[in-house]
Amino acid sequence: MSYLIISIFISCLLFPFSPEKCFAADFNINPVKIFFDAKQKSTILRVKNNAEEKLTLQINAVAWSQDEDGKDIYSQTEDIIVFPKIFAMEKDEERIIRIGIKVPPAIHEKTYRIYLEEIPPPQELTLTGATLRTLMKVGVPVFIAPLKASPEGKIEKADISQGTLAFLVVNKGNLHYLMKGVKIEGFDKEGTQVFKTDLGGWYVLSGRSKQLSFKVPRENCIKIANLKIEVTADVVSLRESLHVQPEMCSP
Repeated sequence: MSYLIISIFISCLLFPFSPEKCFAADFNINPVKIFFDAKQKSTILRVKNNAEEKLTLQINAVAWSQDEDGKDIYSQTEDIIVFPKIFAMEKDEERIIRIGIKVPPAIHEKTYRIYLEEIPPPQELTLTGATLRTLMKVGVPVFIAPLKASPEGKIEKADISQGTLAFLVVNKGNLHYLMKGVKIEGFDKEGTQVFKTDLGGWYVLSGRSKQLSFKVPRENCIKIANLKIEVTADVVSLRESLHVQPEMCSP
């Protein structure tokens, strides 16, 4: 179990003429990811209210999948048990949320999210002027490990057209991986680096792919003879090379 703790700071009520009346939600979640191995059936999630005001949260579990473009899709599920589903916390109070699963492990990893959503308090003050309240909703990933882990990935369909590099990061294994970074380097005919950039990463679930694209500045693109792509993830490292012709850089 991870013991990393995050603090969630929420935008508060805005009182243009009374800034001292501004309130903010501030709470910790531990852990920020939940993992179930093949034998585990339950775990706990700790939530602590660091704000000055009372905080009420409701919890909802959803199944998490991705479409062919790597876009996240969520749907209601009965696979995850959460108790309590709604609760209130006073200042500095900590609550333990019990998380259980109703499904056995399978060949492929099963993925979910547990959403904690702030419920607005009853309006006790008479507000004047324009007001705005932003409520927090944060998702905690939940993973049920497969019977036997088999990570596998590949970079496919790498190409440059009109100066835009596009490629697919494909997950061919049976469990998710989290792209921690994507490094793109361009080298001229002599092997000298003439271009480098880093892209952010995201989850790629089992059997899915994520398409990434990046516009290479033309002044750099026309100098590149060989381009290298490196994806660093938590369970795999992927590499691919691409030969670049000048005509690939023109609109």
